[in-house]
Amino acid sequence: MKKTEDTPWIIEPLSRDLARAEDEIAQCIRMFSDVKWDSERVPFHVFRADTIGLLQDTVDLGYVLTARRKRGDRAIAGFARVTATQIPSAHWLHELVVSPRVQLRGLGFAFMQAIRGESRKRGACRLYFTYDLFEGRNGHLYLAKCGALAIRVFPNLYGNFKGTAQPVVKSHRFMMEWDLRNSRRATLNPEELAAAAVVTRAVELKGRRRVRVEIPFELAALQHREIGRWQERQYPVLESAINRKGYRAVFLQTVPEQRRNFLVLEKP
Repeated sequence: MKKTEDTPWIIEPLSRDLARAEDEIAQCIRMFSDVKWDSERVPFHVFRADTIGLLQDTVDLGYVLTARRKRGDRAIAGFARVTATQIPSAHWLHELVVSPRVQLRGLGFAFMQAIRGESRKRGACRLYFTYDLFEGRNGHLYLAKCGALAIRVFPNLYGNFKGTAQPVVKSHRFMMEWDLRNSRRATLNPEELAAAAVVTRAVELKGRRRVRVEIPFELAALQHREIGRWQERQYPVLESAINRKGYRAVFLQTVPEQRRNFLVLEKP
């Protein structure tokens, strides 16, 4: 059992008791709907077979961590599912899901620290995962707090999403790489941030080592049509910078008084 420092969360693997583990798995699957990830829901029988450990002596299927407020609570507050990759020293984070009722209370960061410890114990030194590059909340967690790097942009990875009025929203994603041996948070001082130009076109990248690209302040508050406009404007800059010109997203700057977020890109 792991209790992460400075948090009230208890994070531990699925129960070894089969009946309890099946209840935990059912809660994990319901949580896909709670966070509106229905299209990514894993069938119960697949999740069960992959996670209860019966195949572990044949193939490494990774692990699942669950979170509770206190020992003995039946209800879980979130879960993370991590698997091995073709690279022995690297793991893949499939999902990190936090119940809406406890979001913004530090559980995401607590999960990431627990994942670091568990994956390191299993021999991994890097963790890979994806997230929506226009989602500032996740950018703050993964880039600023954990110190992971966005090393690639995947265009429309999960296909198009549509709202009730049917405007198309693309599922663009960052590929993230996290060095599990490095516990340092990303830091940039105000002078360094102020010196980084805000770019809106790929041509403006020329000759600059560090730049900023604006993303929405609060993605969840936007209608699909507004998200689509952000994507049309900013995706070409991010794709060109990272996939073609060798930049990495290294930090997320938030300016709360202006309600603005900026991805900070650097060339190594």
